[in-house]
Amino acid sequence: MQQKIEILDFNNEELLNTFWDWTSDIPDELLNLHVHIWSKWGGAYKPKKNGQPNIIIGRFEYGNRYIILVTISSSPKIIAKTPNITDEQMKNLEEGINYVSRNYDLFLKHYNSQFDDVELFEALKKRQL
Repeated sequence: MQQKIEILDFNNEELLNTFWDWTSDIPDELLNLHVHIWSKWGGAYKPKKNGQPNIIIGRFEYGNRYIILVTISSSPKIIAKTPNITDEQMKNLEEGINYVSRNYDLFLKHYNSQFDDVELFEALKKRQL
Protein backbone atom coordinates (compact mmCIF):
# COMPACT_ATOMS: atom_id res chain seq x y z
CA MET A 1 0.00 0.00 0.00
CA GLN A 2 1.41 3.37 -1.02
CA GLN A 3 1.85 5.91 1.74
CA LYS A 4 -0.35 9.01 1.51
CA ILE A 5 1.64 12.19 0.88
CA GLU A 6 0.31 15.28 2.64
CA ILE A 7 0.13 18.47 0.57
CA LEU A 8 1.76 21.45 2.32
CA ASP A 9 -0.17 24.71 1.99
CA PHE A 10 2.17 27.65 2.54
CA ASN A 11 -0.79 30.02 2.38
CA ASN A 12 -1.70 28.55 5.79
CA GLU A 13 -0.23 31.03 8.30
CA GLU A 14 -0.38 28.53 11.17
CA LEU A 15 1.73 26.07 9.16
CA LEU A 16 4.26 28.76 8.29
CA ASN A 17 4.51 29.83 11.92
CA THR A 18 5.41 26.30 13.07
CA PHE A 19 6.97 24.53 10.09
CA TRP A 20 10.48 25.91 10.59
CA ASP A 21 10.50 25.55 14.39
CA TRP A 22 13.44 23.56 15.69
CA THR A 23 15.33 23.48 12.37
CA SER A 24 18.89 24.29 11.33
CA ASP A 25 19.71 25.31 7.77
CA ILE A 26 22.69 23.24 6.61
CA PRO A 27 25.31 25.62 5.14
CA ASP A 28 25.38 25.56 1.32
CA GLU A 29 29.13 24.94 1.23
CA LEU A 30 28.55 21.59 2.97
CA LEU A 31 25.81 20.53 0.60
CA ASN A 32 26.90 21.64 -2.87
CA LEU A 33 23.33 20.88 -4.01
CA HIS A 34 20.60 22.76 -5.87
CA VAL A 35 18.38 22.58 -2.76
CA HIS A 36 18.59 23.44 0.92
CA ILE A 37 18.25 20.98 3.77
CA TRP A 38 16.78 22.02 7.09
CA SER A 39 17.72 19.50 9.75
CA LYS A 40 15.30 19.20 12.64
CA TRP A 41 16.47 18.79 16.22
CA GLY A 42 14.87 18.21 19.60
CA GLY A 43 12.75 15.38 18.21
CA ALA A 44 12.12 13.90 21.64
CA TYR A 45 10.34 17.10 22.63
CA LYS A 46 7.87 17.46 19.78
CA PRO A 47 5.40 15.30 17.86
CA LYS A 48 6.76 13.50 14.81
CA LYS A 49 5.09 13.82 11.42
CA ASN A 50 3.52 10.41 10.71
CA GLY A 51 5.30 9.15 13.84
CA GLN A 52 8.72 9.30 12.17
CA PRO A 53 11.78 11.55 12.44
CA ASN A 54 11.85 13.80 9.39
CA ILE A 55 13.84 16.46 7.60
CA ILE A 56 12.96 19.29 5.18
CA ILE A 57 14.44 19.56 1.67
CA GLY A 58 13.75 22.25 -0.91
CA ARG A 59 13.96 25.91 -1.87
CA PHE A 60 12.10 28.71 -0.17
CA GLU A 61 12.91 31.88 -2.06
CA TYR A 62 10.14 34.18 -3.21
CA GLY A 63 8.94 32.88 -6.56
CA ASN A 64 10.86 29.62 -6.17
CA ARG A 65 9.24 27.67 -3.35
CA TYR A 66 9.11 23.92 -3.35
CA ILE A 67 9.52 21.76 -0.29
CA ILE A 68 9.33 18.10 0.65
CA LEU A 69 9.37 16.52 4.07
CA VAL A 70 11.12 13.13 4.12
CA THR A 71 11.76 10.50 6.74
CA ILE A 72 15.29 10.30 8.12
CA SER A 73 16.46 6.83 7.10
CA SER A 74 18.72 5.01 4.67
CA SER A 75 15.71 5.00 2.30
CA PRO A 76 13.94 8.32 2.91
CA LYS A 77 10.25 8.45 2.01
CA ILE A 78 8.39 11.63 1.08
CA ILE A 79 5.66 12.24 3.66
CA ALA A 80 4.61 15.78 2.70
CA LYS A 81 5.25 18.18 -0.17
CA THR A 82 4.20 21.43 -1.75
CA PRO A 83 1.90 21.07 -4.77
CA ASN A 84 2.95 21.40 -8.42
CA ILE A 85 6.59 20.33 -8.15
CA THR A 86 8.10 20.30 -11.66
CA ASP A 87 10.28 17.50 -13.04
CA GLU A 88 13.35 19.76 -12.80
CA GLN A 89 12.57 20.61 -9.17
CA MET A 90 12.02 16.92 -8.37
CA LYS A 91 15.43 16.11 -9.87
CA ASN A 92 16.98 18.67 -7.50
CA LEU A 93 14.99 17.29 -4.57
CA GLU A 94 16.23 13.77 -5.35
CA GLU A 95 19.81 15.05 -4.90
CA GLY A 96 18.76 16.17 -1.43
CA ILE A 97 17.05 12.84 -0.70
CA ASN A 98 20.25 11.01 -1.67
CA TYR A 99 22.28 13.31 0.60
CA VAL A 100 19.95 12.53 3.53
CA SER A 101 20.20 8.81 2.74
CA ARG A 102 24.02 8.89 2.79
CA ASN A 103 24.08 10.85 6.05
CA TYR A 104 20.93 9.65 7.81
CA ASP A 105 22.82 8.49 10.91
CA LEU A 106 24.17 12.02 11.47
CA PHE A 107 20.77 13.62 10.89
CA LEU A 108 19.18 11.18 13.36
CA LYS A 109 21.74 12.14 16.00
CA HIS A 110 20.86 15.79 15.41
CA TYR A 111 17.14 15.06 15.46
CA ASN A 112 17.49 13.21 18.77
CA SER A 113 19.65 16.02 20.26
CA GLN A 114 22.76 13.85 20.44
CA PHE A 115 24.48 16.44 18.20
CA ASP A 116 24.07 20.20 18.33
CA ASP A 117 24.19 22.22 15.09
CA VAL A 118 27.97 22.71 15.12
CA GLU A 119 28.62 19.01 15.76
CA LEU A 120 26.32 18.09 12.87
CA PHE A 121 28.05 20.53 10.51
CA GLU A 122 31.50 19.23 11.54
CA ALA A 123 30.46 15.59 11.09
CA LEU A 124 29.01 16.32 7.63
CA LYS A 125 32.18 18.16 6.66
CA LYS A 126 34.39 15.26 7.81
CA ARG A 127 32.31 12.82 5.82
CA GLN A 128 32.95 14.82 2.63
CA LEU A 129 36.71 14.52 2.96
